Amino acid sequence: CLPPTGTERNQALEYFPRKSSSPQECLLDPPDRKTLIIEAIDRLSALVIDGPDQRREMRMNGLSKYDYLRSMSIGRYLVSILTSPRTRNESSLEVSRSFFPKRNEEWQSRRIRSWAEYYIANGTLSNFQQGKHLKFKSLILDEDVQQCCLDWLRVQVNDYLSGRSFSQWVSTSLHKGLAMETPVNISERTAQRRLHVLQYHRVVQGKGLYIDGHERSEVVEYRKNFHGRMQQHQTRMFTYSGDEMEEVTTPGLRNDERPLIIVVQDESCFCSLMVRKLPGWTWIIGHCGRKAKVKAFWCRCSFANVMVDSSYPLNSNRFTLNFHPLPLQ
Repeated sequence: CLPPTGTERNQALEYFPRKSSSPQECLLDPPDRKTLIIEAIDRLSALVIDGPDQRREMRMNGLSKYDYLRSMSIGRYLVSILTSPRTRNESSLEVSRSFFPKRNEEWQSRRIRSWAEYYIANGTLSNFQQGKHLKFKSLILDEDVQQCCLDWLRVQVNDYLSGRSFSQWVSTSLHKGLAMETPVNISERTAQRRLHVLQYHRVVQGKGLYIDGHERSEVVEYRKNFHGRMQQHQTRMFTYSGDEMEEVTTPGLRNDERPLIIVVQDESCFCSLMVRKLPGWTWIIGHCGRKAKVKAFWCRCSFANVMVDSSYPLNSNRFTLNFHPLPLQ
């Protein structure tokens, strides 16, 4: 296909001029162009019916609401440039105010003129691109990706965690953990936004801030032994199920065995003024003072002396008390 020559280009400009600056120019269109405009108006008149049968005509012609509105605006614009002394700009502005009052008048008027020129040249409406773009979701919204990122973030030291370190890990290791063929490359700024999605935010660590020590080496070692003992004791405990925990399953016990009841108190620091105010406990067996070092509890419900596990590592200022069940006596 050869490009148009100078003569053909000039003829095209005569049939489809770009602008009209004076009211008289709209009456000086070539006869062929006026014929094309009249034919376009006739086609639009048969296509657009303003009345009670409007929806039925839209369904029969296969037009959407927006295409029907475009057809009406094009027809109104073409009739205006033929019958009124207004310029094309003035006619398109008037149509824009009537059919699209909430949009920018200048921008929408240019759109109406381009729709009209396309309809005159091709006899159909131009393609509407809304909703035809590529739709995709970010990988960070996937649950597997979030879990893989959180597993890596939770083992990192807070001082070394940043958008750069996270972006480097994503670019080198994320695709391996998820069995993806190609690596995922993200910038440092994108990595910071992904950290916010994962509920990680930059904070200032001030004085008196309590840092949880559940991953300390001595705590991990104690937890291993505690799990083994707990599994043995669970065979002698009652189990509860149901929406309201109303179903009670009795453990299978021998004649010389008695059921076990677990008593748990977590992350507690007792002062001397709190000794007589604890609900559910009659007394704390220990030394009174500014900080009461708890040795045991006296349980009101079972009248049993529940001892504190002394092998658990305690902190002088804030400590955690963890109990394992003991047989009732």
